[in-house]
Amino acid sequence: MTTKKFYIFVSFLITLWLLGGVFSQGPVLAQTVTEQITDRKQRIDEINKQIAEYQDKIRQKQAESVSLKNELNILGSQISKTQLEIKAKQEQVQQTQLEIQQLQLQLEQKNLEISKNKEDLANFLRLIFKYQEQGTLAVFFSQNNFSDFFDQLKFSQNFQSKLQQDLQSLEELKKNLAAKQADLQGHKISLEKISDKLEENKAVLDNQKGAKSTLMSKAKNSEKEFQKLVTQLKAEQAQISAEITSLEKKARQNLTSQQAKQIQALGNVLLQWPVPSHTVTAYFHDPDYPFRYVYEHPAVDIRAAQGTAITAAEAGYIGTAKNAGLGYSYIMIIHNEQISTVYGHVSKILVSEDEFVKKGQVIALSGGSPGTPGAGRMTFGPHLHFEVRYNGIPVNPLDYLP
Repeated sequence: MTTKKFYIFVSFLITLWLLGGVFSQGPVLAQTVTEQITDRKQRIDEINKQIAEYQDKIRQKQAESVSLKNELNILGSQISKTQLEIKAKQEQVQQTQLEIQQLQLQLEQKNLEISKNKEDLANFLRLIFKYQEQGTLAVFFSQNNFSDFFDQLKFSQNFQSKLQQDLQSLEELKKNLAAKQADLQGHKISLEKISDKLEENKAVLDNQKGAKSTLMSKAKNSEKEFQKLVTQLKAEQAQISAEITSLEKKARQNLTSQQAKQIQALGNVLLQWPVPSHTVTAYFHDPDYPFRYVYEHPAVDIRAAQGTAITAAEAGYIGTAKNAGLGYSYIMIIHNEQISTVYGHVSKILVSEDEFVKKGQVIALSGGSPGTPGAGRMTFGPHLHFEVRYNGIPVNPLDYLP
């Protein structure tokens, strides 16, 4: 091939390069994935509107006087609302999975672009290098006139400029690839959180259904029986709360100087979750707590199957270990820094009062199933009632748990 023809050939290649014919843009992202993501978002928005409507209805009913009919209506609305929340979370899971799929396709595309561009660039450089092996003087003497030579020099300069641009483009592609990989990891973490929340919603739904069933059973579909039950439960809960406060105060006062020093030596209080599950089914002072008309929920309820091992959230001194038979059984541990923890609805107590326990030591088995030891009268499913108290006053356990 003559120098002139080779010059024309190389010019043609560069033209293709400039137009993107040599440097492939990679596979086009499937439009259907983007459309499916948009469709999921629209569904979630519609479901959230329905959830908001139920929430308004619940708040209106909660503002009304306490009655059996009203409470059953509230529970019914809460169940419907939670079912919608589960549906919304399921849609979010599918949406996030689609977004992950979209990012994976984009990553594949970027990798293909980088590989293809590197390959084409290497081939092109080899071709130019072969051409340039002729030497500048050989090229000069092969030209018909000075104008052709200087045109070719200009062509070489343009090529070098384009080469530099595409090398920079490759670097940008690599940076974009790294950003997409980070985004993908973020979406995977988000998916895990949504899935955890979905499990929490399912547990809450089970509790709400159990609460409705328990209420109907205890009230015997009678407004008179319901009001009688409410009065009894309020008195019972007030007594339990006062009892725990009094027993902690008494236990701290009765500590020997050696025991007090031993508690102080435990150092800073850093609580850990007392059961393997971290699924909260009722929050501290939860406005949607099924029996909020009886008392402000002073704890978090943590999902735990009947008979799950309960461990001490922190090292401390057993101030109370009350076995109430079929009534409400609980353990209270005194810690340093005026903090105590309470573990309620325990089905079996494995420690004794006036002993020290280590952090993570098994202290009891969980309960809460209606009619079982330690459950008490108004439980509606297995769980752990977990309280944190500061100076004897209940505080939000989630402020202390990791």
